[in-house]
Amino acid sequence: MIFHSNEIDRATVYLNKLFERKRSVKIELITQSKSVSQLGYCWLCFTHVGFETGNNKDDIYQFCLQKFPVHKSIEINGEMTLISVTLSGMDKEMTSTFIDQFVVFFRQEGFDIPDPEDKKCLEMYQYYKKKGIL
Repeated sequence: MIFHSNEIDRATVYLNKLFERKRSVKIELITQSKSVSQLGYCWLCFTHVGFETGNNKDDIYQFCLQKFPVHKSIEINGEMTLISVTLSGMDKEMTSTFIDQFVVFFRQEGFDIPDPEDKKCLEMYQYYKKKGIL
């Protein structure tokens, strides 16, 4: 059975019934590979830096992949190898680390990169969307 964060009362009732019946319960966290908000924020940042520098957002994305490479291990015929991963191959944690790295870098370089929860982020998103470049 799956419970969402807003269903704590329902989950508690269900768990109590199972425990009354002397049943064991295994609880697992459900995670998604990445959220749309992570990807949207990435592309907003790439678009903003590209716009400010006169570059294409795809070029800024490639720059970030080279500057902050993300790797994962794969095994082929018993040999472990590290491979580079693009955004589409990153899980949620990898994407978070990647975002943290390029946001810190761009802020240190003087770019105004808002936090994803900041109202300014939404305004920036709407600005670039209206210009047709996001």
